[in-house]
Amino acid sequence: MKQTRFRHLVALILMMCCTLGYAQKFEIEGLTYKVIDESNRYVEVSYVEDPTGIVKIPSTVTIDGVKYTVTSIGEEAFWDCESLTSINIPSSVTSIGKWAFYDCYRLTSITLPKHITNIDDLGIPKRARIILQ
Repeated sequence: MKQTRFRHLVALILMMCCTLGYAQKFEIEGLTYKVIDESNRYVEVSYVEDPTGIVKIPSTVTIDGVKYTVTSIGEEAFWDCESLTSINIPSSVTSIGKWAFYDCYRLTSITLPKHITNIDDLGIPKRARIILQ
């Protein structure tokens, strides 16, 4: 009886530990979002399956009836998206991680919000035109 209780307690502790490090991720229209602040409902674009042409990142996304604000683009999020030609980033985004657009050699224009506060080495091609809005 005591062994069974002990095993259940150990199993419960292990399940709790596993869920503490879990970051909720979800995909909408080819963009994978990761919840970075559940209390404020902030998400970042964390991964993109090789998009073709123009990508417009929305300022908000809704999953399971909960609306989240897109506030950042994660490191290497668009890495190696060879068919991406243009990207529009909404004013809700305040930071873009390192090498977010690395090896996107067809990228010709990127529209950024003027008030962006953190831009690391984006890895964009030199010929890409940067438009501030």
